[in-house]
Amino acid sequence: MIALFVLTCALGQIISNTATVLIVVPIAVSAALEIGLSVEPIVMLIAAAGAASFPTPIATPADLMVMTPGGYRFGDHWRLGLPLMVLWLAVVVGADLGWLEGLITRRVPLERFTEALTARPDDIKVVLTLT
Repeated sequence: MIALFVLTCALGQIISNTATVLIVVPIAVSAALEIGLSVEPIVMLIAAAGAASFPTPIATPADLMVMTPGGYRFGDHWRLGLPLMVLWLAVVVGADLGWLEGLITRRVPLERFTEALTARPDDIKVVLTLT
C-alpha cells in the first residue's frame, strides 16, 4: 500500500493528479484482485494519494494559478509540500489499513468493477454503489 501511495505521488509530481489516478487505478485494481484483496480501500488510497501531490505545483492547477501572483518559486513547494505529503501518507495508509482489515474477506467481483469502467454517463448513479 505504501508503494502504491509513493508511486501515485511520484507520478503526480510530473503530470496532473487526475491523469496520475487514471494511470494507477487499473494497475492497483488488478493487483488487488490478483492477491485477493478488496478493491475499495485500494482505490481510496490511490484517490487520496493523487490529492497529496503537494511538493510541486504541477499536479494541481490552483497551485500554478497562485504561484506567480504570490511570488512563490518552484522550490517553495518542496519545503512545505514534502513534509505534508509524508504526514498525508501516514494518515491515509493508517486509515486505509483499518478499513482494509474489515474488508479483507469481502471482494468486489471483477464483473462489478468492469461495469464501472464501461458505464454510460446516465448509469453512473447505479455503478458508483458497488456494495
